[in-house]
Amino acid sequence: RPTAQTVREWFSELQEMKYGEVTTVKKSVSFTLITVPTPTYPTIASNPDTERLKVSHSSLKPIPTVPTVNDADCGNCGITVGIGIPHSEPLSSKALDPTVGYVGYISPPFEKTENLLLSYLTEPEEFAEQIRKAIANFDRPLALEIEEALKGKAKAKLRDEVKDALAPSETKNFKLLAKAGFLRGTRVKYVGDSKYAEQYEGLELKVHSMDEYFEIACLKPDGSFTTWLKPEELEAIS
Repeated sequence: RPTAQTVREWFSELQEMKYGEVTTVKKSVSFTLITVPTPTYPTIASNPDTERLKVSHSSLKPIPTVPTVNDADCGNCGITVGIGIPHSEPLSSKALDPTVGYVGYISPPFEKTENLLLSYLTEPEEFAEQIRKAIANFDRPLALEIEEALKGKAKAKLRDEVKDALAPSETKNFKLLAKAGFLRGTRVKYVGDSKYAEQYEGLELKVHSMDEYFEIACLKPDGSFTTWLKPEELEAIS
């Protein structure tokens, strides 16, 4: 059995270790334990990763989910396919401005038209070549473009030079093609005023020439000429 002195020493040691307080009343020694409050710890969420994501990514848009695949087509694969997949959004064009800069619009290759080509022609022989091309191809639009390119008082000298570069038959054909859409020898029929149609009814006429009033004379099958006819009174026979 420990002595009173030994008990006091034990209690003194406990008091020094701050486990309690020793009280001595005469021969009675008592030791009062100091209750230390149990430290509290924050509770851990059942799913810490989920909770942390909610706090740190609260400003993000909700992640869209990919529709599940039809069960009728592939059984239960819709269970796994239906997991939400992050959706990547395209970068804003503003983010590219500092590095890419302004690219601009690239226009498609430009194709030269006959009209543009004619505007660059200056030599009589060049125009004569285009006139021959229009006649050979029965190309009235080209003939009209050439006529337009040679129009005006400033081009009078050039027109005379072009005429000199052409044969007389080419000059006549060019005039017929541009003004009426015919060439010399084109087979036509009369479709004008009915009171004059009787004399040309059933006849196949051939374009021969054009006068200064742009009226056309045609050859009849017997070799005689018609009177001067307006271009709109004639129709080409296909």
